[in-house]
Amino acid sequence: MDSQKNSMLIDANGIHFSTNTCAFDVSITIQDMYEQLESLSGEVCAKSISGKRSMEESSFEQVLFLKDQCGNGIKRALRTYPTLSVGDSDCMDTEVNSSTGRWTFLCPFPGSDSGNSRCRTSVNDDIVRFLFTDPFGEACPDLSTVATTLAATARDFLNEHSLKEELYKLPISGTQKSQVDATVKKYSQLWNVFKQALAKGTAGTPGQGSSTLEQYINMYNKYRSFEGDICNDLHAGDLPLNMSLRAGVTTIGSITSLKAAPENPKPFNITVQDSNQIACCKNGSRSSLNRSRGTCSYPDNATVGDSDCVCGQTSGGDAIAFEYMECANFVSQCTSDDDCVKAGYKTYKCLTGSCCGGGVCFDPYACSQKGVPLI
Repeated sequence: MDSQKNSMLIDANGIHFSTNTCAFDVSITIQDMYEQLESLSGEVCAKSISGKRSMEESSFEQVLFLKDQCGNGIKRALRTYPTLSVGDSDCMDTEVNSSTGRWTFLCPFPGSDSGNSRCRTSVNDDIVRFLFTDPFGEACPDLSTVATTLAATARDFLNEHSLKEELYKLPISGTQKSQVDATVKKYSQLWNVFKQALAKGTAGTPGQGSSTLEQYINMYNKYRSFEGDICNDLHAGDLPLNMSLRAGVTTIGSITSLKAAPENPKPFNITVQDSNQIACCKNGSRSSLNRSRGTCSYPDNATVGDSDCVCGQTSGGDAIAFEYMECANFVSQCTSDDDCVKAGYKTYKCLTGSCCGGGVCFDPYACSQKGVPLI
């Protein structure tokens, strides 16, 4: 299509010229055109794809030291397996030391799921491959062969004189005849541009066997990257890419941000909440009694997020979150964890400093299993 929206269309039924007003359209109908061109050209079928150009991807090794809320190394058995991502592309874990929580990931940059890489694939498939390899969904032959064979065999009917003859048959006035001549001139220009860009070189010419456009792109790729330059400009605003982590009930949207693959990436120490572990917390506190007011309460910083969980202290001195409730709802009284075991609650802990006048047994997993944010 040219700037005035005059267009040329090639399909399995022939060659079609039209204006933006459809005033002087011409269709040259050729039955089984692709099959005829295949026979005339000697091409068996569209060329197979020898291999896509590299996406110019790089990768780097990233180490994370992952600990749960109680300071234990994160193991592979963690529910919601740790997934490290750079932008939209996931990294692959290559080594895990469960005792230390050292996780090693291999991360792509920018990654096959990034907008830049998807753009490169689209340029390669929808432009380069379409133009030079497989324009008709593996129907024979390829576009360069179509242009070359038509240029060699269609001279008798694909020229200005023949196109004018067809349009002169219409009931047109003298003024319209000059319009026909101008329109056919535009059609001829479209056809010549198509031939010059896509017809293959003839014997004895530079680049024999490939079109001018293909030669240009091949030469361009020797020094730069055709799809790379297009997509880098289009997706320049995508950078930097966030490095993010999903693990357990923890999601970190941005550990760091990257404009390129780092040469010597620094390790990161990250705490991940494991819902299968005890609800270890910060600010383990004891309650305080206000005798004049007759009230008992925990300090504000002991409250765990927007929940009914409070970070208390066990008889062993550990800071563990418990579900705040009426004293009568605790299962048993205690002075140590052993008292809870003897009462039949093997996994329970003894909470001290409560508002219940003494120690009470509580489920140390309850707040963690509810997904209350502990870190």
